[in-house]
Amino acid sequence: MILSNSIENLTFLVILILILILFGSIFVAFKFNPAQYHKTRISVFLSTIASVAMFLVAINIILTSLSFEHNTEYTRLVQTKAAIDKLWLYPNQVITSSKKIRPQFLAGFYPANFKLYKQAEAESTKSQQSIESIAEEQYISTLLIQTWEDFLNQRKFGSTETNTWITSFLPWAQNPYFREYFEIFKFEYNKSTIELANLLFEYAASIPVPTRDTTIYQETADKILKDPRFHRIVNL
Repeated sequence: MILSNSIENLTFLVILILILILFGSIFVAFKFNPAQYHKTRISVFLSTIASVAMFLVAINIILTSLSFEHNTEYTRLVQTKAAIDKLWLYPNQVITSSKKIRPQFLAGFYPANFKLYKQAEAESTKSQQSIESIAEEQYISTLLIQTWEDFLNQRKFGSTETNTWITSFLPWAQNPYFREYFEIFKFEYNKSTIELANLLFEYAASIPVPTRDTTIYQETADKILKDPRFHRIVNL
């Protein structure tokens, strides 16, 4: 919005300056005394027009640059929103809307929600795993692993910081049932995805469950970002 307003203001200013230059050139061409000035009125007028042309070229370059910056920023914002929708909102929507998964599988993705975790723990002895629940849990697990793979491929195109993504992924990695599915189906994914998952599971294992002090997620994410293995993974 700011860039858009800047371009509009600059365009208005350019038009105003051009009008002033045009009237100024006409005034100079007809009012200067040729005896006191080495050029004729026509020469003065033509030289003024040439100056205007150079000015227009310069302004065009500036406007093109501003427009490019505006379009780049807009594209980045669109890609950021698309990444958040795909890598965060959609997976959580699938998890919370699934009807067949076990309560402990659901609560395992939200270890910081103490009430949910305790409720699921109380109901875990009553819930039996059916074929439908296995299928849904498997789908959710493959979706989350794919989310991590997409993160590695798309992280450079959005404006969301890597630290924010890692912090968001850690609660998922605390889920022991999710990790079991990962071990079964990890062969379907790229080497970098498998290594990222292993790194997340490794660090998540040190976070208490349920998680009362949520500042530990940010602290753990900072440690991951400093880990040489993470730098190697994102540069593969």
